[in-house]
Amino acid sequence: MGFLFFIISIIIIINMVNSGKNGQNNSTQHSSHHSPTYDSYSHNRYNKNFSSKLNFHSKNDSIELFGYTITNSLFYTCASLSNMPFAINTKSNPNFNNNPAESLNYWPNYNQINQTQQGYYIKWLAEGKPYIEELGYAYIYYYGLEYRALVEKQSQKEVLFEIVDLVKNFKRLRYGYDLIAYLTLSIKNFTLDETNKLLEFFKNNEQEYMYNPAYNSIIKNLTPNAKYQAKFSPYQFLNNNEYNNLSDRKNELLSYYFDKLIEGLNQDEIYTTKSQNYCYYMAMGYYRITNDVNYDAIVPSTKLKRLWNQARKIIKDEIKQTVKKFDSSAEPLTEIEKLAYLPSKLRNNINYSFNNFDFGDKSISDIGTIANKLGFKIQDKTTLRQSSLIVDACEALGYKIEPNVNIDKKPYKKDALVSIYKSQYPEKLSPIDYQIASLFTDIGYQIALEDNELLQVEIAYIENYIKKEFSLSLSERYRLQMRGELIVHTKEINTNETVKKLIKMLDDSGKETIAKYIISVAMADGVVKDSELKILQKIFKQLDFSEDYLNSTLTELINSTDNVVVVEKGTTTKKQGSKIPKNVESDKKIELKLDTEKLEKIKINTSEIQNVLQEIFADEQAEVLKSEPTETLSSEDEDKKEIESGLQGIVNIIIDKENWTRNELLNIIQNKGIMLSSAIDEINEWSEEEYGDFLVEEDDDVYIVNEDVVNLIKNKE
Repeated sequence: MGFLFFIISIIIIINMVNSGKNGQNNSTQHSSHHSPTYDSYSHNRYNKNFSSKLNFHSKNDSIELFGYTITNSLFYTCASLSNMPFAINTKSNPNFNNNPAESLNYWPNYNQINQTQQGYYIKWLAEGKPYIEELGYAYIYYYGLEYRALVEKQSQKEVLFEIVDLVKNFKRLRYGYDLIAYLTLSIKNFTLDETNKLLEFFKNNEQEYMYNPAYNSIIKNLTPNAKYQAKFSPYQFLNNNEYNNLSDRKNELLSYYFDKLIEGLNQDEIYTTKSQNYCYYMAMGYYRITNDVNYDAIVPSTKLKRLWNQARKIIKDEIKQTVKKFDSSAEPLTEIEKLAYLPSKLRNNINYSFNNFDFGDKSISDIGTIANKLGFKIQDKTTLRQSSLIVDACEALGYKIEPNVNIDKKPYKKDALVSIYKSQYPEKLSPIDYQIASLFTDIGYQIALEDNELLQVEIAYIENYIKKEFSLSLSERYRLQMRGELIVHTKEINTNETVKKLIKMLDDSGKETIAKYIISVAMADGVVKDSELKILQKIFKQLDFSEDYLNSTLTELINSTDNVVVVEKGTTTKKQGSKIPKNVESDKKIELKLDTEKLEKIKINTSEIQNVLQEIFADEQAEVLKSEPTETLSSEDEDKKEIESGLQGIVNIIIDKENWTRNELLNIIQNKGIMLSSAIDEINEWSEEEYGDFLVEEDDDVYIVNEDVVNLIKNKE
């Protein structure tokens, strides 16, 4: 009996608690709220205690609610508590004195939010539904639009354009984009103004419809047939994993390429149509309703899918560097940047033109002018990556640049002069072979220019020597010609660094080859002047040869009277010459016979020099290639403001001294497992972005540390 009484007591207590909760829910005071889940809506759907007659108000109606006038809206009211989350209960008691302190949760419901939130919602409607940070209020209103168009199936066109306006203010209202697509497919009788408004909306929100299979069909339905051009997103060719295997920047290149490619294809080559259903799932959890509409889907043709996948593979496999804007910003790539990064085998398949980029067939210009015409904002110095982008952009527009930073890996300065030219020959560059030939060309011109005049016979000698000794393509020969014309124009050339490396690696036989080559260039015009002699003596000293060896080599060439070398010895009225050789003593111009057979012998095969130079240049190329940044499959292409910790450690060491030798930096950087050229380039790119200038500048074999940047770095610390 006692046990039965205990059970009855428990039941009574539970009922009293539930009764208290119901009373609290119907009261005007709400201390805490949790937005209902989908299941609670489904349960309440059949609860008669929550049913209430709905009154719909159109945009033409002017409704007074709680002292506020609501116009130009599509919404519902009811006279008692409703199970519809969008219905405004006219008997509720909203509070208009304060702004809500709490945010709305998912599936917000007017009848379950607190009084202050209700008051805020009423004011928001009366003010014309402006943008507010809290998205939940827009969803309460949106649920009513869904109900009107999809459940009652009324006012569908009004609802469509109301959602278009709502989404313009609330871009995070994701369900809205899908419902706009669904209603646009469902409604057939749009006026011209309505069509134009929808077309503008869809084109302005193209990115939002990247994954929407109906997008092309909608655009086609809204566009006159003669003007329609199908445009497909990567999603329509690939699954998400395949799409995400490319960085955003590389997908940017892929999309640009395909937009251009499609311009040259007929419509039947681009797409086919097939019947499909478009399904819209309501945002309002109350209804488990799917809304279908049948439409003619525009799908990529088999040919287009094949071309797309081929292009994607080429971009993925051939673009090894990180794709970035010239200024490293996060802005979209310009068209010229896209063309510069696109592999030539893709670039050659599309049509493009830049009429304002014209340097004629060949010209000499400074890098700053070229960069400006490309739309690149250039500083006094460029990084290796920026220099390379300038070269690639010029090549995309049909021009070559010499010197080519992609070959010698030396970044350009803004005022550096280069040859920019069009070549009729297919580009065929063997970087190492070309570097060797260009070095011999540079040495030859350096000797020939020492007397401040360059004779045609000297140019011819250098060109014939290169032609005989090196197997170069036609494009490489023409490039060397442009290099020579640049040297003649600027009269500036410096081969010291490479010659020093070369000399360190040569044995005596190799040094002799270099020695005899430079002598043959100096004697090509039959005259060895004092200035030429001085450069010969300088290089012979670098080669560790005595001046006697130079004199004896010259003496060997003096024999008979068939060919003449003029060695000028100056007076007060003549150009100063030299006592070459020592056993020749006279104040008059002396004519000496040049032994042609002996001269020919000094034009010996340069294979040994080429082998050594190949080793030098191959080491440099390997250093650059090893350090070239590559993208991971889930790549980033984000502008990095912070350098990697390894480079940060190098920066901390570098700023402790005013200058460093190459060997000192090599020891520091190689101990970190990084290559010198790429490390300096990346550090300078970082310092330019952070502090407006390069941290390290190279001057021959000395690296000078920028004191101004050092002070900025230390002050930041």
